[in-house]
Order: sequence, then structure tokens, then C-alpha cells
Amino acid sequence: MTSIISDEELSALLDGVGESEEFRPLTLYALDEASFRAVSAHSLPHGVVLLCADPQLDWQWMHWFGSTQFALYDPAQHVGRLYMTALAQAPGVLSIDEPWLESLEQAMARWSQWLAGQQI
Repeated sequence: MTSIISDEELSALLDGVGESEEFRPLTLYALDEASFRAVSAHSLPHGVVLLCADPQLDWQWMHWFGSTQFALYDPAQHVGRLYMTALAQAPGVLSIDEPWLESLEQAMARWSQWLAGQQI
């Protein structure tokens, strides 16, 4: 099935992209120093931007991550935190102990397939 994307939807996809910036459809949040180092040691797939963030208890873990937003964390650095259960269960929240790079590559492939099916 092909869906048609409106000008407004296209603008929303590209919102915030300045002339000197390149649009990147996926965002990866490093939630601690170890995850930032793990990402820095690898080449991220083209189309993924890396940001750093401090996890918060009130984040909507089950809804914010999974499709185009991902979080990476080192379980050892979050032991005993009230949000630890949410980290372990939320889709799109990846542990550095898992094949997180493969998950990002698969998400980028899904996004590219989705975009290829759109009519602009």
C-alpha cells in the first residue's frame, strides 16, 4: 500500500534542519559515559544522529523509543535506579551488552523502506 505524504508532513519530517545541517531520521541517545564511548568506538549508520541525555524517571519509556528514537545504556551504570525496570523492558532502549548497532541498522533499513513507499 502506498500512502501520500502531505507538504505539512514533509515539513514536519525536515523540521529543524538548517541549510548547513543534514537531515537524519534516527536519533540515538547515549544515557551514560560508557554508552557514549561504545558509540564513539563504532561508525553509526548514515542517518543516525547521536545525542547525550540523562535518563529521568518521568520519561515515557514505553512510548518515546523504538521507531526512530533509540536510547543506549550500560546496565552497570544504572543499577538501583527507579527507572531501571523501564530501561530493560522498553522497546528501542538498547543495552550495550546487546547487538545495539545491528538494531540501529535494521531501524534505518525500515525507515528507508517506508520512505521509498511514499509519494511526495
